[in-house]
Amino acid sequence: MRKIADILRVTVPDETHVCRLHDDDFAILLSNAGRGNARQLAATIRSTVESYRFFEKGPGADRRITLSLGAASFPADAESADDLLDRAREALDEARAMGRNRVWCYLRRPRVPLEVPVFFDGAESLLVGYTRDLSPSGIFVQTASPIDIGMRCALAFPLPGREGKVHVIGRVVRTVPPEFTSNQNLRVPGMGVEFERFGGQADRRAIDNWVHRHEDETLRPEAPPLSLT
Repeated sequence: MRKIADILRVTVPDETHVCRLHDDDFAILLSNAGRGNARQLAATIRSTVESYRFFEKGPGADRRITLSLGAASFPADAESADDLLDRAREALDEARAMGRNRVWCYLRRPRVPLEVPVFFDGAESLLVGYTRDLSPSGIFVQTASPIDIGMRCALAFPLPGREGKVHVIGRVVRTVPPEFTSNQNLRVPGMGVEFERFGGQADRRAIDNWVHRHEDETLRPEAPPLSLT
C-alpha cells in the first residue's frame, strides 16, 4: 500500500490531492480538470502500477498488481462533493464489474437529438454552429471550424419551450474534421464539448429536465391502435 501511495504521489500533477479512503481505496482530486484529463491520468496510473515490480525476489517475483479506477467530474456529473464521490464510486464499481484492471468514467445518460443554434457567449454573441445532440454533461456542436481539443469555451443555446438561452462553459474533448468518407459523403464536422460550469443552477436544471423529458418521450412505447367492435 505504501508503494502504491508513492506511485500516486509521483504520478499526479502538482496541486492535486491524494488520500486513502479506507482499506485499498484511494481518492484523487484534480482541480480545473475535465473528464478527459481524469481519464488520461487514470490510464497513466493504471499502466504504471501494472508494470511496477513490487516483489523483487522469491516465488512471487513475477506477480503483478493491478488497479481499477473510476472517474467523475464536477459539475457535469454531480451537484455536490458527496455526489461527486458517489459518482466516482459507481464508476469504480463498473470498472471492477467489467473485469478489473481498467479505467471507467461515470456515464449519466445517453445524448438525445437536438438541433438549435449555438453561440459563443461573450460581449458579442457569435454563431458557432448547430447542435446535434445534448446530454446533462456535454453537447456536440456541428461546426466547420472546431476549436482545438483541450480549449475552453463559453456557449449559449436555446432549449425548445424555454425562454432565453442556457449558458455553459465547457472544454473541447473531441473534434471531427470535415473529411470525406469512403463513399465520398462529407462527414459532418464538429466538436464535442464537456460541460465544466453552468451559468447558474437554473441552467443546469433546465438542461437536465429537458434531456430527461425528451428521453421519456423517446422511450415511451406507442399506444396500440384501438379497435371498435
